[in-house]
Amino acid sequence: MNEERAKWFVRYNFGYRALALLLAVLLWYFVAGQRNPIVDRTFTRPVEARSLSAQMVLASPLPDIKVTVRGFRSIVQSMSEEDVDAYVDLGGREDGVSFIPVKVKVPSGIQLVKVEPDTIRVSLDYLEEKKVPVRVSVSGEAAPGFTTLTPVIRPDQVVIKGPSRVLGGIQEAQATLAVNGARDNISQKVRVKVAQETSWKLEIRPGTVDVLLPVVSRGPIKTVSVVADLIGKPKPDFKVKDVHVDPAKIDVTGTPQAIANLSQVLTKPVDISGADGQVIRQTELVLPPDIYPVRDDKVKVTVEIGSAETDQLPNE
Repeated sequence: MNEERAKWFVRYNFGYRALALLLAVLLWYFVAGQRNPIVDRTFTRPVEARSLSAQMVLASPLPDIKVTVRGFRSIVQSMSEEDVDAYVDLGGREDGVSFIPVKVKVPSGIQLVKVEPDTIRVSLDYLEEKKVPVRVSVSGEAAPGFTTLTPVIRPDQVVIKGPSRVLGGIQEAQATLAVNGARDNISQKVRVKVAQETSWKLEIRPGTVDVLLPVVSRGPIKTVSVVADLIGKPKPDFKVKDVHVDPAKIDVTGTPQAIANLSQVLTKPVDISGADGQVIRQTELVLPPDIYPVRDDKVKVTVEIGSAETDQLPNE
């Protein structure tokens, strides 16, 4: 009798069997959840503009958004930022400002929890070109006694491409040239930019121009001799046989009063103390007040020292 009742219980009591199966499934999910729980993760992502007409352009950059996703920890932690795709559909949009919902795609098995902000401001404008003149901005100063003249620019105009509203405020492009104590004409290839600050990266063609900046003397130019200023004495029984300065003459400029009676300039002191052979020094010039060199103010001084008992130089 007991055996028949047991068979009946197993065959007909489906409720108990379903309950047991449900408990087993719940227990499995509980154990799996302890090992691989469900977690949230937030990504900061740029928004891509899609389906934008070739005649239109973004008048300002799109903001970044925060995207929160949910899923098993093992899957969420293995996600990269590139797995979160955020964009706005700009197909058929005209110029002006619109507030457009952000669309987000996440991998299969991942739940999209939140998008902040879920709607962004989009400003569109027509893409146009504008030709503007190039102006050279000179930074620094020429060497004392020199000045700069009007620069020559090739080409003297460039084409700027960008949103029409941005181009409306641009009247010229700039090329900055550093002078930094120049005494000669400066010829350089200089990058062109616009002075106005804009969040839009404008296209400028060409991106560089050739600039020739004339640098000239403020006053008259005079050629004078260079004399080496020697200090100290050679080794006993030796004497100076010859002194050579390269260049032997230089061009100087300055006020008419200062340059009128000037016939020579000295070098900085060249020490020959204890020398018994050739002495070579690179040195600078000592210039009177209001006198400036037209070229470099450095010279090479060669002093030949030989025995005082003979007219021959060493190694002759």
